[in-house]
Amino acid sequence: MSELLSRHRAVIPNWVGIYYDEPIEIVSGKGCRVTDAQGRGYLDFFAGILTNMLGYDVPEVRDAVERQIASGVVHTSTLYLIRGQVELAEKIASLSGIQNAKVFFTNSGTEANETALLAALTARKATEVLAMRGSYHGRSFGAVGVTGNAAWKMSGLSPFGTHYLHGADRQLAAYAGLNDADYIKACVDDLRALLSGGIHPADVEWKLDGVRLQVHVLRGEVRAFARTLAEVTDRVPDVVDAMSGLPFEAAILDGEAIALRPDGRPHPFQVTGSRFASRIDVEGQRRSTPLSPFFFDLLHLDGDDLIDRPARERLEIMDRRLPSGLRVPRTVAVERTGVPGRKYSSSDPALDARRQPQEAKGVCHLRS
Repeated sequence: MSELLSRHRAVIPNWVGIYYDEPIEIVSGKGCRVTDAQGRGYLDFFAGILTNMLGYDVPEVRDAVERQIASGVVHTSTLYLIRGQVELAEKIASLSGIQNAKVFFTNSGTEANETALLAALTARKATEVLAMRGSYHGRSFGAVGVTGNAAWKMSGLSPFGTHYLHGADRQLAAYAGLNDADYIKACVDDLRALLSGGIHPADVEWKLDGVRLQVHVLRGEVRAFARTLAEVTDRVPDVVDAMSGLPFEAAILDGEAIALRPDGRPHPFQVTGSRFASRIDVEGQRRSTPLSPFFFDLLHLDGDDLIDRPARERLEIMDRRLPSGLRVPRTVAVERTGVPGRKYSSSDPALDARRQPQEAKGVCHLRS
């Protein structure tokens, strides 16, 4: 292992991937050729990502950068007038053909996508996004939320509801045998079915005052993890017992653990938190303050990663495979006002149990 690679691994997160068994350090380039630290030359065929396809040592780019550096000012805040920014914006606006076009500059494609999402959702007062299956949009919170590729999706959390469309998944068995016309029709039918649903109903869940829990099951072995993904299996034998013997080979579930009184009502959060964190006399605490797991999401089941599936599909699968006593209670609420995604009414006891008004705000699971 090279000295630079060792230093890289010591300070750079492991999810920042680098290519090749023996990664190369590019130290110079000209045109479409680059040279590494050992003096080896390469013809650069790398393309399709970010903005690095201009080539290397391009005279026009180098001259512009050198002129800017020679001025003594590399960058000033956008709080001040920037002549070059205005001139470039004028050119882009003119070429766009858009009447009264405005131009907003960003540093990357990820920032551009974040800006587009913010602008579109704000303008439409919407909370839902359509994205392509297999897509990649960047590594920021919102960009990951609309990414439809599990390899680039570090989290299932999202600031909005995302519905994934067909159109980039022709390799799937359901579409592999279709000709172009039939595949296009299938994708269009899928989109029309989604759009024709209008305002979607929503799954309104109980808000449990517990501690976050993730459980992994593999061939009968049950392991429990905290919000930080630190393993806590030895602290929660009651959770392990509750998950043992369930009818699946492998699963990953997100949920919460909560300490309940004999009458089924929850202890204060401090009691649950103390019980969950303690390593002292676990068996004794298990008898006096048992923990009960309740799950609100199913991320993996028997070899099938579900994280990119719509929430509706994940919840339906979880309902079929997980006993109701292990699921967070929820109800399907219907919109009762003219403000999409804002106020929903329901007569379900789940909303009455803790004296909540008949209105749910900030609904998490919008059905596709």
